[in-house]
Amino acid sequence: MNVIGNIHGGNDKVGFNVQHVRNVLRDERKKRTEVDEENRLKCLVWIDPRCIMAYQNFGDVMTFDTTYRTNRYAMPFVPFTGVNHHYQSVIFGFALMRDEHASTFEWILCT
Repeated sequence: MNVIGNIHGGNDKVGFNVQHVRNVLRDERKKRTEVDEENRLKCLVWIDPRCIMAYQNFGDVMTFDTTYRTNRYAMPFVPFTGVNHHYQSVIFGFALMRDEHASTFEWILCT
């Protein structure tokens, strides 16, 4: 916020404040998380800027595999991976999911 304020001649001239930024981040994070009727985590997708860059460069072929219920919450871990130009594995993101229904896979892949 301070950097943007310095560019525009002060935080009061930016047009938004730190709380606005936090609200936007919260809303964007919610888009990548789905909860069930009891407000428990149903599925979560995580993609960071490094994953996005890897996907843009090497996303011609992507694989994903549900490692069946290996964590303590009994939620399958779903890594999205590919191969770079050195034949090394790269991660495009991952997901956690409560069930393996078609609708859950659809939500994860659309997200």
